[in-house]
Amino acid sequence: MLNRIAFDSAVGKGGVLARLKLAARANQIRVELGAGQTATGGRYRPG
Repeated sequence: MLNRIAFDSAVGKGGVLARLKLAARANQIRVELGAGQTATGGRYRPG
């Protein structure tokens, strides 16, 4: 946790934005994986 605080203070807002982007991307991947798992139920149609 101390490393994260030091990193944020060193990088500034750029570090915060980068972490938000990574979190958003991770959430998007989870949504895509969840949608792919519903393919067996016939609810997920790619494209």
